[in-house]
Amino acid sequence: MSKYSDDEVWQAVRHVVPPLKFKRHPYIELTVTGCTPTWHHHGTYYEEGATRDAPLVVAGANTNDNFYPHRHVPPENWAKQGYQPRLLLDRMESLVDVMAHEFRHAWQYENRGKRRGKLWGVRRNSISERDADGYAIRKLREWRRLYNHKEA
Repeated sequence: MSKYSDDEVWQAVRHVVPPLKFKRHPYIELTVTGCTPTWHHHGTYYEEGATRDAPLVVAGANTNDNFYPHRHVPPENWAKQGYQPRLLLDRMESLVDVMAHEFRHAWQYENRGKRRGKLWGVRRNSISERDADGYAIRKLREWRRLYNHKEA
């Protein structure tokens, strides 16, 4: 069960969802959960989401306010895959971050074979953690500017 209100979740969804054409995903189904006390967040994008009893995106974020601010530094093996370090100031930032990352994977699947809109150095047909994290960091900074959080 999530400690986020529906209004909080939908505000974050409206902010982070990239322009999907919905050819591959005719509708969005999202599951928001909490997560273990030692993790800042976790997420999963299902390529075949909302077709086999699975949502398109599962997003979980730590709802314990004492956990924040939290500096996420990915382990070395994750950093090699393209994950980037970041500072999360509160639980909403954690939710925005994980949802932006996972919805970017949906956008990547829709735009396979195209270079436009992707980070420099990302191959055309690849699903890139570097690109997803870059998008999430950009959306997190926009979120801070909109809601008067200090830039870290």
